[in-house]
Amino acid sequence: MLGKTSAQREVTDLRQELAASKDSRQTIIEETEATNEELKAANEEIESSNEELQSTNEELETAKEELQSTNEELTTLNEELSNLILR
Repeated sequence: MLGKTSAQREVTDLRQELAASKDSRQTIIEETEATNEELKAANEEIESSNEELQSTNEELETAKEELQSTNEELTTLNEELSNLILR
């Protein structure tokens, strides 16, 4: 009879340990899923920021080209004015 009681206690202990392991595993899974969702959201924000930066960069590149063109026009105009003054 003692052996059976001891075996029953061991089975009970193992069941409790298994239940605790399952709970722990479930908690880890839920935490991992939550972390993954947070990472996905952060990644989407980064992608959105990257697109905004690319758009801003394109706008700046266009503005730079326009300024360079204006500078060239002003340089040409300045040279023409200098030539007129020197005549």
